[in-house]
Amino acid sequence: MDDAAAVPGRADTVTTAPARDRVAGVNARVPVLGGGTRPYVNFDNAASTPPFHRVLDAVTEFAPWYSNVHRGTGFKSRLSTWAYDEARASVARWLGADAEHDVVLFTRNATEGLNRIARRFPFAPNAVVLTTMMEHHSNDLPWRRVACVVHVRVSQDGRLDEDDLRDRLREHAGRVALLAVTGASNVTGIVNPVHTYARWAHEAGARIVVDAAQLAPHRAIEMRPGNDPGHLDFVAFSAHKVYAPFGVGVLVGPREVFAAGDSDDVGGGRWTAWTGTASAGPSSPSGRKRERRASRAPSRSGPRCASTRRSDGRASTPTRHG
Repeated sequence: MDDAAAVPGRADTVTTAPARDRVAGVNARVPVLGGGTRPYVNFDNAASTPPFHRVLDAVTEFAPWYSNVHRGTGFKSRLSTWAYDEARASVARWLGADAEHDVVLFTRNATEGLNRIARRFPFAPNAVVLTTMMEHHSNDLPWRRVACVVHVRVSQDGRLDEDDLRDRLREHAGRVALLAVTGASNVTGIVNPVHTYARWAHEAGARIVVDAAQLAPHRAIEMRPGNDPGHLDFVAFSAHKVYAPFGVGVLVGPREVFAAGDSDDVGGGRWTAWTGTASAGPSSPSGRKRERRASRAPSRSGPRCASTRRSDGRASTPTRHG
């Protein structure tokens, strides 16, 4: 990837350093069991990448100007708000998101993004989520809390069994709310044709969720306009897997899904006034006790899943959660 963009606040320059030298920590030496030190070789990039020097420089350069985002009227607060909103717009452009239809949300990581979809999506009673046997558990476990989960098989070579996917879409037609699939496997590296799967999901009346944690570092992602049959409805990924530090995640999806209902969290800048009584307020012992109980309770129980028949004649009972 060309890394020749100008650094804010500096004269425009072209970076000619080798790609390896653009990554922080690659020349670090670490102790070894036999004594002494050796250059560190990172074999764990699939889990987390080191940041680019340019990213660290940008964070350091902006730090003196940092202030509250969307919560102040001073110069630094307004500048930070502009930078935050511009970062969201930049991510939308990078993903080819539909600016009129989609919204970019910053999360802690891809896992939190997928859980947020599970909390906010308007599932119908007895709805089905299709996921696959090649998923990271972050794209499996969240759906078990809110819907009936059906797993699509993987073939012997590690690829998604597309015939089984089509069969499951037909079998659960009218009930499938989401197809949740990885963009690229974190085990085999197989890249799925997500736009084809999106078209199949839309034909069945479902939407598609793409876990792009392993896809984003290696392939360009184009969500496409909302009226494109192959558009991606939801995309989630983690910045710490694309050479950016500090545990930021990205979730992009239809604005109306996240605008509906109550806020996931309460307090801070989400409220303009507190009108409750002191005895029931969040700072009172009774208020804190209620908040702690609420934080441990799931927002909803998974529904009882009705048994159906597979296309091969065998019983196909989606995983029951409740």
